[in-house]
Amino acid sequence: MLDLLRNILAFTGTFLVISSLTILAIQIAMGIFTSKPKLSRKENYIIYSIGFIIALSLIPFYHFPA
Repeated sequence: MLDLLRNILAFTGTFLVISSLTILAIQIAMGIFTSKPKLSRKENYIIYSIGFIIALSLIPFYHFPA
């Protein structure tokens, strides 16, 4: 039972870190290339979608402790 909980926490943590870092990197790159610090809602929605898609596509490479 504890192994299942540990795997769920490991998956959640890995997913959040990968998606957050991807979203942050894309936002910084967009800010640099467009030279505007504030992005629109539509741009943010697209960036969040890309971050989640990248995190979802990397799921087969996640390593679980148990």
